[in-house]
Amino acid sequence: MRQAVFDGEGSRIRWTEAPGAEPARVYVHGLGAASAAYHAHIAARPELAGRRSLFVDLPGHGISDRPAGFGYSLEEHADALATALDAAGVSGAELIA
Repeated sequence: MRQAVFDGEGSRIRWTEAPGAEPARVYVHGLGAASAAYHAHIAARPELAGRRSLFVDLPGHGISDRPAGFGYSLEEHADALATALDAAGVSGAELIA
């Protein structure tokens, strides 16, 4: 598991990864879900295998923190995801949501 602080309170967004070739594929879940549980079996399909895969849990979901002061808007989730991708050294990724 990897993590990055995404706010001034020390809250962490977390993700798991599978190694592979770049560009990475970034899997993001829907509301009320968690990425690894919903996407790991998809990333393992033979036609998708071999690429670096990140399974990101947005704030308030899965293994990420649930800060009370976070607004949970689309924009705030996007900012938190950008923080995770920066921390992971990802650029030019394919987003699967």
